[in-house]
Amino acid sequence: MILDESRELGVPSATQLKNSLNKENQMAKHYVKFIFDTSVVTSFNATFNELSLDKSYTLYFITSNEIPFDYATLSPVQSRACTTKTYSMKSTNAYFL
Repeated sequence: MILDESRELGVPSATQLKNSLNKENQMAKHYVKFIFDTSVVTSFNATFNELSLDKSYTLYFITSNEIPFDYATLSPVQSRACTTKTYSMKSTNAYFL
């Protein structure tokens, strides 16, 4: 889940993250859920659409052992600060065959 830092709501709990909720139990605008076996998949990419340019966000994430019919153990909440960037692109001619 990625949240706009300017809202300063605080850190959501692992259960809130699992349910795509922010600290105030409101549905997050930007979230991605991945389900995979970490013994097979060791890295992945996440894409968040409709973020504002030149803005700071906090990415929150957890891991769990979502085995069917088993109690889910959730990891502590992890976070990373990130900022969207604006890049200027010069106009060029492009030819496609």
